[in-house]
Order: sequence, then C-alpha cells, then structure tokens
Amino acid sequence: MHLTSLRSAGVHLPPGRMTASDGGHGSRRHLWLSDGPVTGDLWGRICGAHAASGLWPLLLLSADDDNGAFRPWATGELRPEDMSWPDDHDAPALLATWWRRHASDAEDAAPAWPGLTPAPAERSDADVMAAEYAEIFTEEYPQARLGLVEAPRSADTLTALGWAGPSPHESDTAKYSAVLRSWEDRFEARVVALSDTTLFLSIAAPPTTEAEALTTAAEHFAVAPTTIRKAAPDLPTYAQQLIDINNWELSWA
Repeated sequence: MHLTSLRSAGVHLPPGRMTASDGGHGSRRHLWLSDGPVTGDLWGRICGAHAASGLWPLLLLSADDDNGAFRPWATGELRPEDMSWPDDHDAPALLATWWRRHASDAEDAAPAWPGLTPAPAERSDADVMAAEYAEIFTEEYPQARLGLVEAPRSADTLTALGWAGPSPHESDTAKYSAVLRSWEDRFEARVVALSDTTLFLSIAAPPTTEAEALTTAAEHFAVAPTTIRKAAPDLPTYAQQLIDINNWELSWA
C-alpha cells in the first residue's frame, strides 16, 4: 500500500496500522485502519489525492456487538479472497435477477422489472459532494475511523475489502461493486462510509423527477430490500424520499 504517495501529496495520516483477513495476505487483502476517529476534512483530502495514490478513503463504524474490538475491520473478519471481481458481472442483469427474486413475494413491488434509471441530466462535482457528505457523516458519527483501501474506483472498495454486509442475500460482494460502478456512472455515486451491515453513499446526480425516482427506488429494492421495507410502506412512497437527495443509506440488517 502506497502510503508515501499521500505524504508526497501533503496528506498526513493519524496513527494507524495495517490489517488483513485471517485468510492470508495479498494485494487485495489489505486495509489500513486509523487507531482512532478522524475528521471529514481528512477524508476529503485523501479522496482528492486518489488519482496519485490509488487509495480510497472509507469512514468505518464498528458492529453493534463490538465490545471494543472494532469489528469487523480490526478483527480479521474480512474475506477478499472469497470474492470474484466486478468485471465478472453485468449490473443490469444482476438488478433484474434480484428484483425478480425479492419482488416475487413483496406486496409493495411491481412484478415487472422497470429497467435502469437513465442518468439524470443535473449533476454536481462527485468528489466535492462526497467530501461534503464526509464532513456531515463525521459530525453525526464522531466515532468513525478511517480506512484506506487500494482500489481503482470507489465501487471496487467493497470487493477489495472483502466486505460481507450483503451476505444475507449474496456472499460475493463483487456483484454489488458491479452495481455500484453503474451507480457511479449514472448517479455520480461515491462510497463514503461502511458499517458491518450498512453502505453510505454520496450522490452528485440524484433523481430529480418522480419517474426517475421510482425506477431508482426499484434499483434500491433489488439491491437492499430490507432498506425499503423499513423506510416506507411502499415503493412510490420510498421513491419520494430520493428526489434531489445527495446521499443514500442502504442496509442489509
């Protein structure tokens, strides 16, 4: 991991250490983890240096049953060696398959897959939006620690980490990274933070119309149906919560 490239870019890291899964060591198995909480400003500076360093910053929260161990990040519970890679998967096909699976027994979901949301026309600078969200996130979660992962883009961090958040539905996180790549391209999404079961994204090109929001809500339902079922009584109601909103929170718990 090229931490020196951050120092060359004028980014100074707080005390921290390398962690790895119990499964071994390799180029995709490393996570640098800060020893304590960090500021959103630091997240933004590291994000700005990604092109030079290849390191993507993550704000990390511990599991609810942590007991001070900062699970799963510091306890060897990440399994990148068990994942495929996002290149191996087709995002539209995955979304359609997941939609059919989850909608088959959901009263609030339309039976037919509506297809992907076209990229909204209005968009902001994705990295600026992500840095602003990181500031807000650390104000809401001041206990968040910093993780650094080698990844070519933010969507790939889930796979490079071996994150198991969606494991109740799919054990291969690379499939979710493939979908996140599509969200990066269409919605200017960026992965900002993770807990053991929840994904926090900044969105610089959110849906701006009811039609865009409804198909986006269908994508969310395909990816993380638990989120929608807890947030709203039906898909149209959930869709209203997505219009012009610059952050998404998806949970599998």
